[in-house]
Amino acid sequence: MTLMVYFCFLIWVLVAGFAVAGTVLALRLIQRGRTQSSERSKRCLIYQPPVSILKPLKNLDPGIRECVESFFRLEYPNFELIFCVASEADPACSVVRDLVQKYPSVIAQVLVGEAKIGFNPKVDNLIKGYQQAKNDWVLISDSNVRATPTYLKELVEYISPGVGLITSSIAGLDSFGLGGRLESLILNTHLTRWGAIMDVFGYPAVSGKVMLFQKSVAARFGGLKGIANYLAEDFIFGLKIRELGLKVVLTSELVQQHIGQQSLSSFWGRHIRWGRIRKSISGFGFTLEILINSVVSGLLGGWALNHGFGTPILPFLFLHLSAWLVCDLLLIQAVEGRLSWADPGLWFVREVSAIPLWGVIGFGNTVYWRGQKLRVGTQTQLELIEDGDLSESFESNLSLGGSHQ
Repeated sequence: MTLMVYFCFLIWVLVAGFAVAGTVLALRLIQRGRTQSSERSKRCLIYQPPVSILKPLKNLDPGIRECVESFFRLEYPNFELIFCVASEADPACSVVRDLVQKYPSVIAQVLVGEAKIGFNPKVDNLIKGYQQAKNDWVLISDSNVRATPTYLKELVEYISPGVGLITSSIAGLDSFGLGGRLESLILNTHLTRWGAIMDVFGYPAVSGKVMLFQKSVAARFGGLKGIANYLAEDFIFGLKIRELGLKVVLTSELVQQHIGQQSLSSFWGRHIRWGRIRKSISGFGFTLEILINSVVSGLLGGWALNHGFGTPILPFLFLHLSAWLVCDLLLIQAVEGRLSWADPGLWFVREVSAIPLWGVIGFGNTVYWRGQKLRVGTQTQLELIEDGDLSESFESNLSLGGSHQ
């Protein structure tokens, strides 16, 4: 056998091992999270610091009322809710103001206006709330996050000496439409698997949907102002926390994200942006991403076995994809608690479409964001190319909900 045959076979072995091992680790993480969540909800915590919860809002996310209202129902002794909206005309304002009146016993306020401190609109939206937060412990939580009553109580239990940031992996729930289901399939399989693997290696991924930290610690690198010109503000925040010699902790519990109805164009545009984030962080790592695609790795393995042992490619590819599908269906069932008859077909659509999506991401380093054309530089640092009333292209539908993601 030639060196190329050995190389392709080795790639397939590594990728297949990643899929199986990552699935096992993710399933264990999910099960551990459920067990620990049940135990934590029954315990009486000694340390329950006051927490300021910042929620950025923009437009009406699917299920926004139910998601936001879940935070008014938190069973926690001392917290405040600060909702940040860029404009009074934003329809999210009326929803939140109605909830503030409905729950007068909860300390909550709506802050309207946007301070232009950088190119990241989420940070621009949050900065006013961040400055007015009266507590040192701050939780940034996106508008489409849905909390259980014991959510905050479970989150603060991860606070310990040496921990600078607490974050969570995401469970995509209640998804509808082609874009919505594709989104949940990625969140509940690929990203859950990667999150579990990275956590094992001591480098948990930071999600901007859940960031619990101390303002006094963040002040050492400029707080939110220090990350205002980065596209991946969550990644940079985690990086700066680690540079201080503090730990980033990933909770065992998955945070619930309400996905709702989404279009294919919004799915496509959002993942172009996320892909360009990954590419700017590590160009080499992004280049290798195509190899961990189930279809590409299966073709490489099938080609290697065909040339080395005469194994027919198509039957091998079918078995390879079937095994990968089973792994992902196990994760979907574990995260969502249900499977749809359409999931296998949608899974195949996602895996095949990931190949051209990778190509589109690779041939560009710009994004369109709220009337601005921005170039994504090293570690997602943003540079303004054009400012004005730019129309959003198919690939630039990048501003969805309070997270601006």
